[in-house]
Amino acid sequence: GDVNAGVIVFDQSVRLTAPLAPAGPDSALGQSLDAVDYRGKFTDSPAAVERAIYELKTNGRPDAMKSVVFMTDGIVDTGNREQDAERTRWLREDLAADAVLNGI
Repeated sequence: GDVNAGVIVFDQSVRLTAPLAPAGPDSALGQSLDAVDYRGKFTDSPAAVERAIYELKTNGRPDAMKSVVFMTDGIVDTGNREQDAERTRWLREDLAADAVLNGI
């Protein structure tokens, strides 16, 4: 009853398709999940994690437990190997530390 959830969809871009709001059978969350298109060319997962952290830091309730459910193929793929390595480092080091620092 007091669970809020949102949806961020990512490929080569990141889109907030359902902002943090109460979760329920007729919520924007369910409609957003029904509309997910999995045919994107790339996987910029670090950008999606950054957006999820931002959403929880700015729109999450201060007293709520904050979590990210992250579904991916596990490969950072921006189409550029050097950028992929840098973004992977950013995810593992900086974004992970930011999440811990903010109780996510």
